[in-house]
Amino acid sequence: MKLNFRLNDIFKGKNKNITVIYVIVIIGVLFLCIGSFTPQKSAPKSGDTANINENLEKRISDILSKISGVGDVHVMITYKSSAMKATAKNKTLETSGDISKLSEENVILGSGSSSSPFIIREDMPKIQGVVVVAEGAENAAVKKEITDAVRALTGASAANIGVFPR
Repeated sequence: MKLNFRLNDIFKGKNKNITVIYVIVIIGVLFLCIGSFTPQKSAPKSGDTANINENLEKRISDILSKISGVGDVHVMITYKSSAMKATAKNKTLETSGDISKLSEENVILGSGSSSSPFIIREDMPKIQGVVVVAEGAENAAVKKEITDAVRALTGASAANIGVFPR
């Protein structure tokens, strides 16, 4: 028994419309299957904030070490609060007679165990204080330059920045 056939043979005859529908359905199922195997963008994890903070400390250390008169630098940043996330919300107004009720629910991405709220904005935590330990910080001019640089980079006030010699 040979399974030789041509595409034209499939579309001939009285079941032509049903065959076209089957082909469209099969192509649709294939697209759905392929879509389920593509990687999805995952929601930020709680560890991501720690990585961002560690990266910020490293970047500040790197830039401060390039200031004239500054050697090896270590930076530690403390925060007042954690990062804040704003989620998208569906709002509906329900009215019955004279009474109106506004209800909100989060917009959810994904389904089942992989569902998460749709995040529209993430605000970094507010900086409470910065401590810098640097070679060359015993010089008052270098200490002021370090303080000014940290103020420019973090937005922290000079009262919340401690610069100490190494």
